[in-house]
Amino acid sequence: MLQHNRVSNIFYAKKWLLSGWAIFKKSPITWSLMVLIFTIFYLVGMNNYIGKALAAFLTPIFAGGIYMAAYKSDNGEPIAIENLFSMLKNKQKLKQLMIIGAIGVAIVGLTYIAQNMMGSDYEMRYNTGNNTTFSKNNTTTLGSTLSSIITWGWGLASLFSIPLVAIKNQMAIESLKNSISASLINLIPLLIFYGFGILLLIVGAIPVGLGLLIVLPVLFCASYFAFKTVFLEANDQEPTSSPEATLNETASPIKTNNITPNLLTDFEGSLHSMAEQNIKADTDMTLPKGFEINYFDEYMQITRVWSSPLKIISALIGALLFNGVWITNGFFELLFSDRELLLKLFCLVFIIIGLGSIYMLIATWLNKTQIYVSKNAIEIKHIPMPWFGNKRVETSNLKQLWVKKISRGSSNGNKRYSYNVVGITSGDKQFTLISGLERHQNAHFIERKVEDYLGIENDENNAQNN
Repeated sequence: MLQHNRVSNIFYAKKWLLSGWAIFKKSPITWSLMVLIFTIFYLVGMNNYIGKALAAFLTPIFAGGIYMAAYKSDNGEPIAIENLFSMLKNKQKLKQLMIIGAIGVAIVGLTYIAQNMMGSDYEMRYNTGNNTTFSKNNTTTLGSTLSSIITWGWGLASLFSIPLVAIKNQMAIESLKNSISASLINLIPLLIFYGFGILLLIVGAIPVGLGLLIVLPVLFCASYFAFKTVFLEANDQEPTSSPEATLNETASPIKTNNITPNLLTDFEGSLHSMAEQNIKADTDMTLPKGFEINYFDEYMQITRVWSSPLKIISALIGALLFNGVWITNGFFELLFSDRELLLKLFCLVFIIIGLGSIYMLIATWLNKTQIYVSKNAIEIKHIPMPWFGNKRVETSNLKQLWVKKISRGSSNGNKRYSYNVVGITSGDKQFTLISGLERHQNAHFIERKVEDYLGIENDENNAQNN
């Protein structure tokens, strides 16, 4: 069996998507047309089971061409729409992909049997004192469940098998075995990855489906990078916090009258932090997890990464649940129906909450809080996704900072708190510098570092009095 890597860090889902976006940007028109042709062909075959069987048979052949195009682009080679049909020119690979396609046809047949035999129009009656009926609705649900299990099982088997044949020249059966093994070992990061994929498909479908011309190619390219991480990379170099965290090492400080550097903040993550230079030793305080501190000629920069495995998983589950409810229950169609106004308002609010949960998920995943401290001002920025709390505070009359504990209710009998970094001016005017920190250690770190840089003496008595 082919050796494969274990991916235990969910931040790889982010890495795959951003890498897929980078590949897409090289040839966006070619990628969009290639995937559009593939998608049209696939959807045309979805009208009946014969069409589904034909689509299942041919999909590995064309998908193999797309994976091969991603592999070429990743290695600096040009791609063209003809790459979609490249597997047709290689008899050995074509034969193995046809075997996978034939198994896919068998899977379609099994799902057909599960849905129609289990959901056939018959009634199972049994006597319990009343004439109780176990009817078609019950058996249809059971058939759909069985069909879903078969489909998901085939998904595990075929996930990596197509690129294994197209790129690694494996035999069909061997590639299916390797795909199942690798998928089970890396199930959690793969589920996170495809969870994000579902949400991106929802967002892409909103503008009359035009966004899918970007989302679908990016997901195909991202799937290639998932395959690359698991099978092609010699060592699984797992990031300790996020894949871009190791990129902040050698850049020079930027000298500017404005204390905020000119950062690029596009989707692909070129928001990487200004790199570390002349970092001062700190003997009395440990750098909290997810934090970076950089010193430049004219300012200090503290960067806090929002994302963590627990936050991302929680936000992902919430986004899937909210959006799954309004999509599967036809809330969008109800908005344009002649139903009651109150029902329409409920549907609208639910859809807004669902889309908002997607926005929150993306912000939790990508955002960083950057705190710039100079002798003149403190500036707070949340990037790249716009978020409330950006501010600028003049330091000329700043007298003291301290940490304020905020009660957030209780969970399972345990009280929950968050922590704010609060300041007071020489005129005794209080203000919140940054809020919502989960740990006292994080807030205390920011407080002390800002005070030390500005030469403000730490006054615990003042903090307690306030």
